[in-house]
Parts: sequence; structure tokens; C-alpha cells
Amino acid sequence: MATLDLDARREEAGGGPKKVKLGGVTYDLPAEFPLQAGEHLANAEMTAAVGLLFGEENARTVMTLLSSKDLDAIAEELYDLGAGEGGAVMRPTAANRAARRATNGRKSTPLRSARS
Repeated sequence: MATLDLDARREEAGGGPKKVKLGGVTYDLPAEFPLQAGEHLANAEMTAAVGLLFGEENARTVMTLLSSKDLDAIAEELYDLGAGEGGAVMRPTAANRAARRATNGRKSTPLRSARS
């Protein structure tokens, strides 16, 4: 049986790190959108998702600077995941579509408020 070499395939596709400039600092993001980041987004675990994309050591700083529109732009422009209408990561947006793809369309358990 033939082996599918994903490493070679990514290399051929120009799979180097993506670059994002935010707050005067340029960050290297993964060449491919991490599936685990999509799962974190689906579960509204924003700090964990940002840590996977920007590096754990940068997550706290980036979280103070990054907006939901910025995250949508990253999903659409760097990872070609498509744009949502109206923005905001918590609405059906590019980042949420990526999360649904990463979790094979499973819906995450909704967060419950203290009043529920």
C-alpha cells in the first residue's frame, strides 16, 4: 500500500509559517489550521485556540490585542476558510465553520449561564 506523505505535500504547497503583524510584533502561525484550534473555537475556548495559533507563550498578550474580526480575517485570508456575515467569532463565521470542520460537524455542548 502506498504511503501518503503529507509532509511532502505541505512542502510542495509552500507550507511555511503564516505571518501576522499585531501590536507592532510579527507572529509566525502554523502553515495549516490546527484541527485542535477549531475544536477550541467550537467550545468557546478562545485562549486555548489563540495559544495554538500564536504560541502558548504569546497567548495572554495576543488575547488583549486580538478582536473577533481579526480572528475571522486570519481564518479567511490565511487559511482560506471562508468569511461569515456580520463577523464576531461567536456567530456563524469563518472561525466557527473551521471549528465545525475540525469536529466533523458535531455540535459542542452549549455554555450554560448561572440562571439555567
